[in-house]
Amino acid sequence: MAPEPVILPSILEDGPADLVGQLLREQQDMSAVDRFARAHDACALKPGGIYRDLMPVTAPARGQQYAFEVDLDACTGCKACVAGCHSLNGLGDNEAWRKVGAIHGGNPALPMLQHVTTACHHCLEPACMLGCPAKAYEKDPQTGIVRHLDDQCIGCRYCELTCPYEVPQFNAVLGIVRKCDMCSQRLGAGEAPACVQSCPNEAIRIVVVDQQAAKKAAAVNFMPIAGAPDTSHTLPTTRYRTRKSWWREEIARVDQGALPLGEAHPPLTAMLVLTQISAGATVAAAAAARMPTDSASAALLAVFAILAGAAGMVAATLHLGRPLYAFRAVLGWRRSWLSREVIAFGAYMPALSGAAFFAVLEVWPGLVIVPFPIPFPLERLLGAAALLGLAGVACSACIYMVTPRPAWAHPRTAGKFLLTTWGGCCAASAIAAAFLGNTPAGINPRVWCALWVAGTVAKFILEGWLQFSRPQNALLAKTPRLLQGRLHLLAGRRWMLGAFGGVALPLLLALGADLWSGPALGAAFLALLAFFLWAAGEFAERHLFFIATAHTSMPGGTP
Repeated sequence: MAPEPVILPSILEDGPADLVGQLLREQQDMSAVDRFARAHDACALKPGGIYRDLMPVTAPARGQQYAFEVDLDACTGCKACVAGCHSLNGLGDNEAWRKVGAIHGGNPALPMLQHVTTACHHCLEPACMLGCPAKAYEKDPQTGIVRHLDDQCIGCRYCELTCPYEVPQFNAVLGIVRKCDMCSQRLGAGEAPACVQSCPNEAIRIVVVDQQAAKKAAAVNFMPIAGAPDTSHTLPTTRYRTRKSWWREEIARVDQGALPLGEAHPPLTAMLVLTQISAGATVAAAAAARMPTDSASAALLAVFAILAGAAGMVAATLHLGRPLYAFRAVLGWRRSWLSREVIAFGAYMPALSGAAFFAVLEVWPGLVIVPFPIPFPLERLLGAAALLGLAGVACSACIYMVTPRPAWAHPRTAGKFLLTTWGGCCAASAIAAAFLGNTPAGINPRVWCALWVAGTVAKFILEGWLQFSRPQNALLAKTPRLLQGRLHLLAGRRWMLGAFGGVALPLLLALGADLWSGPALGAAFLALLAFFLWAAGEFAERHLFFIATAHTSMPGGTP
């Protein structure tokens, strides 16, 4: 039998305050292999059972679930857990289901640097699952593990926006999102996950937690990690433990000062701007249809709305990793705003198409022979389409407002989206008035131009308030720093396009009475030019909406 290890009381007596004593104490702790050998020799293993030192012996009971437990004092930042997870799960070059970040602080006499390993927290109320429109997530009722169903995923990437911990990772080759499932197949066979077995210091283990206790702890936002997201949002179950008191001191993320750009999402930029312009034009068409003498305006505005809306819907499908499965986006309508947006715009386009068809027939009745009369008055058809379009815009705003990004919070996002819709309504009406020489909805075209200017100025105020403010929120403060820093040229172009297209030219049209006399070809040219410049400014604003937004996450590495 091997001799028992020798303890040096004179050195270890005072505990871990002495560095040499702490190291000697750690050396006396047996490794998992040694403990297994001793347990085997002592016949302490269950007959036919599997030795599990880094995971619980029994499965979770009712009201319990599996969770990660991280010993921060044992984590050295070696990233063996990252390598093990990547290798076992066959991840792509840019995929990482487990990451290692760092926090630092302390004081000059005793500085501190602490590495933090993090993965999916398998939350009690997972935002990825609640926001998914295709029901591609499920929370296992027995183990509590939040799984991603690859076959169900359409690649919309909305879970990337809703998760406050940056857990879901998009795989461009497969066209789907994937995430950590705690190596559930290994757990089912009695084996610990790859990250747990890869850690040389046994800093990660699987434990069984009581869900009610975890809920109470998460509800008060208790996590000894500086810069970690608010735990009351999704109620994560991961336990971070430390025997040191550094987490009570002033500490910060190592990457706190980093200013990374967000992902641009060009298809979403196009979809949002075009559908909002379309909804605004439909509102104008519905208003024009209520006037007996404005049937031509209603028809032209409805056709304009169809063209913009169809282009926006096509752009939306380009965002999906698996566009052929886009029909699954309506499955999560009970809890996903993205599903509700799809339903609203999915009903809006057919309603608008039917209304536009009958509006054109009113102007040119001999164009197509219809063997049946219009089932409803035209103003009601266009009114219904307008309500569906506005409902779609509202759902679009809610999609981004529910994400943990302070720059997208209410009322900023709702105000931007509604003012773009308002601009589309006024711009389309001014163009129709210039080409047809009438007054859409009974409103003088110069008044439409003045309303267009008012909407643009209101949006400038909303954007400028964020761009030139100094918010106390650390995440929100990154947006004005980006807009005034590395993005100042793009932000300047946005202001110039908006000023010329949404203010200067519409103001010229509003004040120039002579422009509207006669055929009004000058007014038509200026209205079209103003619209294209204004729309370009809206595209630039929506592009900045995505890339100048800071998001919550667990601490990262060196910026």
